[in-house]
Amino acid sequence: MTSFVKSMASQTAFPKKLYTRPALKKYFLEHAGIPDWLLARCQKEGGDLAETLARCWPQEGPGLGEEAEGFIKNSLPGLTDPDRLRACWDLCKTPERIWVNRLLLGYVPPVLPVAADPSLPRKQIQAELMYALFSGDAEYSFGLQRGLDLVVFARISVTDPEMNAQLQKYIDKNTTLKKGPVREVARGLVGVISYTGLTTSARHKSGLKVEGAQLESLFPPGGLWQADAFTQL
Repeated sequence: MTSFVKSMASQTAFPKKLYTRPALKKYFLEHAGIPDWLLARCQKEGGDLAETLARCWPQEGPGLGEEAEGFIKNSLPGLTDPDRLRACWDLCKTPERIWVNRLLLGYVPPVLPVAADPSLPRKQIQAELMYALFSGDAEYSFGLQRGLDLVVFARISVTDPEMNAQLQKYIDKNTTLKKGPVREVARGLVGVISYTGLTTSARHKSGLKVEGAQLESLFPPGGLWQADAFTQL
C-alpha cells in the first residue's frame, strides 16, 4: 500500500469538492476511451463512482510518491485544470486514484470508531440483517422489531473472515434491492449483537446510538430465530 493511501487515515482537514459527479464522469468519458454504456455497467456492479472511474482508467501509473498531507495542500487544488487531472490519473496507482477521486468529489471519511473498552460490561440482543454497504470496508445494518416493522439498531463492521463469508453468502442469495453500494436483503438472517451502552440520538431513526456494537454470532438462516424488540433493551 502506498504512503499516500496509508496517510489518508491521519487526515483531519479535507477540502471542499472540486467536481460534481456529472462533471467528473463527463471528463472521464472524454478521455478514457470507453463508452458511456460500459461505464454505466461497471458502476452498476461496483456502485461507488469514484472507485469505478479509478478502476476503469486505462493506465496504471507508477504511483504519486507523495503523502496525503502534501498532496491535499499542494497538488489537489490544481486538479481543476483538465491537463493536470489527466496527468495525475496517469501517475496514480489504482488505490491512490480512488482516493483522489473521492477527494475531488468532496468525500470526507467517517470518524473511525474508538475501540470499545474491554472492561465495560456487555449486553446482548438478537437482531436481524437488513442492509449491507460495500464501500471500503463492508458495513452491515441489523434491526430490531418496532411494532410490525424492523428498524435499524446498529451498523457493524465485521473483521472475522468466517463470519464475513457467512454474511456474504446470505447477501448474494437474498438481495432484494441494489442501490449503488447498498444491498437490501430479505429477512431471515439473525445474529447476536453485544454492546456496552445506549444514548439517545435524534440523528438515528431508532432514536438511539449504540456504543461498542459487535456481532458475536450468526444463527443458521431459515430457522425460528427472530429479532428482539426495542422494548427488550
